[in-house]
Amino acid sequence: MFSRIRLAAVLPAVALAAALAACTTPSAGPAPEPSATPTAETPVGTGDFVPDEEWFAGLDEARNGLGEYVGWWNTQKCTYQQVIDGDFNCSIHIAGIQEQVLAVQSYLVDVVDIAPGSEDLVADLPEAASRSAEAAAAAEAFSDSGCDFSPGESCTDGADLLVSLATALDVALAGWETPPLR
Repeated sequence: MFSRIRLAAVLPAVALAAALAACTTPSAGPAPEPSATPTAETPVGTGDFVPDEEWFAGLDEARNGLGEYVGWWNTQKCTYQQVIDGDFNCSIHIAGIQEQVLAVQSYLVDVVDIAPGSEDLVADLPEAASRSAEAAAAAEAFSDSGCDFSPGESCTDGADLLVSLATALDVALAGWETPPLR
């Protein structure tokens, strides 16, 4: 199994290969829209999803990955200008932030579909789910603008927004722990 460091070192090559494959592979069409995030209109506890150990383990792994990349970005005092200038570490960190935001979102999107009686299992997650949706939208916009493969000055605002929302998501998840399962 790759360590996170080795995985982070190969991410740009994997991302480039995926981008090149996307250029030659016909599109399957637009991806389905994710479920709504919990709001007053769509309260938690009205769906049919019951999280299990595997779901919680996946969310925990994505949350830890996000925390590591946000932490490394901050510890190394990265800026998007450094990414533009070719700083390898900062490039890896923002790619990791983007990837982990989307990974966290892939789990938290299920929070709105929690089954009645299981609300206590995700009681601490609705705020994080809302922040996750915002951060995922920023990550997708960053990618849609090509900034993940072609850093440039026009990407600075999108990158700053992505890092800011990812940081807020990391803070919202910081104290979360998997609850005891029934």
